[in-house]
Amino acid sequence: MQNKVDEFLQSTEKKEGLLKEFFSFFKNLEPNKLRKKPFYIKLLNVLRIVLLVIPLASIIGILQNLFYTSVGIQVAENSVLTEYLAKDMVLFLLIFSSIWAPVSEEIAFRLWLKPSPYRISIGLSMFTYFLSSTSINNEQFTLLDPIIEQMGSDYQIFSIILLPLIFLLCGVVIGSLVKIISIIVSNNKNSKIQINIHDNDNSEIVENSTDNIENSKDKLKKQKSYYLISIIVSSLFFGFIHIANFNQLETLLPFILIITLPQIILGFVLAFIRLNYGFIYSVVTHLLYNFILVFPVFILYTFFSEEYINAINTGDYTNYEELILSDSLVLLFIALVSIILIILYIISIVQMLIEYFHYKKVNKNAYKSTK
Repeated sequence: MQNKVDEFLQSTEKKEGLLKEFFSFFKNLEPNKLRKKPFYIKLLNVLRIVLLVIPLASIIGILQNLFYTSVGIQVAENSVLTEYLAKDMVLFLLIFSSIWAPVSEEIAFRLWLKPSPYRISIGLSMFTYFLSSTSINNEQFTLLDPIIEQMGSDYQIFSIILLPLIFLLCGVVIGSLVKIISIIVSNNKNSKIQINIHDNDNSEIVENSTDNIENSKDKLKKQKSYYLISIIVSSLFFGFIHIANFNQLETLLPFILIITLPQIILGFVLAFIRLNYGFIYSVVTHLLYNFILVFPVFILYTFFSEEYINAINTGDYTNYEELILSDSLVLLFIALVSIILIILYIISIVQMLIEYFHYKKVNKNAYKSTK
């Protein structure tokens, strides 16, 4: 009987679909259970997660627009996107969104989810950078204006490249100091424990071992509390900083939770990947997500004719009656890529649902056979 139960437990560990793994993690808050999965399985799951989150974000976007219409508010265009397009910096926008933003944001909001002196200090340093560089008045680096004003035309290079590196370096220095102090304290504590072991009799040692068991249980509870609080805080703040992407923020702030809901959900998904697959995988997921969203804009402003772009922006097609060959080819390319992505979205979602219910049924039948 016991052997059957053990076999069942082993089989359930192996036969869990991606959705089941996701929900089980947030139910039990036990990270690292999936780290032993092969590299290609992790990478495949990252792709499947991206293909799930993007259509989910699109559905939420449609519901958001319905809500905005019903309450009579107008959400202005993404000010960051508009600024870079106006300056003909489309390539910079693609690189910024697909490389710099995923790396820096994952350091700030996900690195410290697995606590260590270095991770916490570096992560919170970058977290401080984002808080200090975000303004509800759409003026970047509000708390750092005295420094930025002296930089003149070089402020973008300073603010996007050098300033984060300064915060990152501060995090490394602080982490090193905390690590050194923790080592000294730990050595002193271990030496005292060794003295107590020699001085105590056997009964006291047994009593101490019982206390250690209780301490380990308390430690496990504290770890789960840390994961729960840190995931919620990091996901909420990750969403909230994206409110700075929009104009007229004074009127939008009461609806910040609704406006940034796609980013908040993405934050929870990235937390799951970071704690179960590793930090690099959360960066890759974030990178793919941003790239898929921004790449069509890059194609539009890079390969379409200026006349067609102006017609799209103004909505006036009177001066653009016929598509030229180059615009037709680009539209055909975008249509084919869109069709392929939609097919992949559908296949991925259907596969995950089938996988979830199949393994649920298999595990239920396996459990019945042990009785």
